[in-house]
Amino acid sequence: MFALYYRKDIFEDPKMKDAYQAKFGKALEVPKTWEDYAQVAQFITDQMAPNVYGAAHFRKAGSPGQPV
Repeated sequence: MFALYYRKDIFEDPKMKDAYQAKFGKALEVPKTWEDYAQVAQFITDQMAPNVYGAAHFRKAGSPGQPV
């Protein structure tokens, strides 16, 4: 199971919505696929970093994918 939390203020921001529409030709919305997730996360990072990044992932130490 993957829980996704997102900031409504970013997805409802008219400037962000217009910029996403201009770049990708589709509406900025909460992603429904991994491809959309990567695209939206990169877009948010490109637009808002270093104050806001498009994604953050947390894992328990020792979980799969965790560096040793």
